[in-house]
Amino acid sequence: MVFGNIGSWAAQLITEAGGKVVSIRDITGAVKNSNGIDIAKLMKHSAENRGIKGFDGGDVVDPTSLLTEECDVLIPAALGGVINKDNADAIKAKYIIEAVNHPTDPEADEILAKKGALILPDIMANSGGVMVSCFEWATGRPRGT
Repeated sequence: MVFGNIGSWAAQLITEAGGKVVSIRDITGAVKNSNGIDIAKLMKHSAENRGIKGFDGGDVVDPTSLLTEECDVLIPAALGGVINKDNADAIKAKYIIEAVNHPTDPEADEILAKKGALILPDIMANSGGVMVSCFEWATGRPRGT
């Protein structure tokens, strides 16, 4: 498994479109490179090492700090509830794409709205994944159930 299905695809597509991914985290750690992370190299490392820990293409950082780093777009892509009333005020991203179910608590939504952050909600950003999961579930079930 590479550093997460949603995150790895997002990083790859952003890079292919000419964007720059400056930080990524997974369960094994977090890496930041303000010049941009070599996503192909990170994906290879992650596949070979079962995570991004030990990747030499950036600085090791505290995983919780990534939510509040300076960036244009923040894409929470793994855990729900990571953006909450305790950290929302410190988030500097102008745009948040909720690529996972419910990453932003209602209180955090209000704080971010007052700051002018534009949020693409999970219902829109990851609905395709939810539909595919439903199809996978349905095709593995006997007809009529």
